Amino acid sequence: VKGKKFQEAAGLYEEGLAVLDRCKGQPMLSTESQQVDGLKAVLHSNISQCMLSLELYRRAVEAASRCLELDPGNAKALHRKSQAHEALREHEDALKDALQLRKLGGGGLKERDLEERCEKLLLTVQKENQMVNKVGKEHEEMFKMKERFEKVFEKYDLEDSNAAPEVAKWLVQDKDFDCTVGKIAKRWRMEKKDAEDFAKWISKGLELKIIPDPLATSEQPAPA
Repeated sequence: VKGKKFQEAAGLYEEGLAVLDRCKGQPMLSTESQQVDGLKAVLHSNISQCMLSLELYRRAVEAASRCLELDPGNAKALHRKSQAHEALREHEDALKDALQLRKLGGGGLKERDLEERCEKLLLTVQKENQMVNKVGKEHEEMFKMKERFEKVFEKYDLEDSNAAPEVAKWLVQDKDFDCTVGKIAKRWRMEKKDAEDFAKWISKGLELKIIPDPLATSEQPAPA
């Protein structure tokens, strides 16, 4: 029932906007034009609240943005836009709107409540940025690791050898990275640094299960 009421209300506000849009191009005093823009801003803000209540968050953001184009100091629209961004997990945008609302004096929100909201959003944004930086760094390291592996593969002409599966087996059997590096260096007459780079990528493949466990594969019974 509540949902239906919000839909009906939004429909009425949109009808009001359509009526006001007909004023466009009509001769008006500047004060009258300002009044029309003010009414349109209020209607857009009200639509934003309806969309929030209906959990149509993207439409809530759009309606609040239209209001703010007409009335940048509309605190209610700014708060609704911030809430909608938060619901969409767009925390950085939610924080920007909350900070702007604080600049405007809170628009009726309790100062303490607004401060707590800004702090909460700031912590969320910082946490998300840390995660993004961490993932980016890990991807960069993985890319460099793979690049070094490929250089070693090419340098020692290992294309026709069974090097990768053999090293994977040693890593699982020995459970000793340095021991495996020594075996690689001896087996293919590699420099220690090259042997390490070769082993690191295969070890990462085993860790991420990109390379299957060679012992588990070899221990599986043959089909009858």
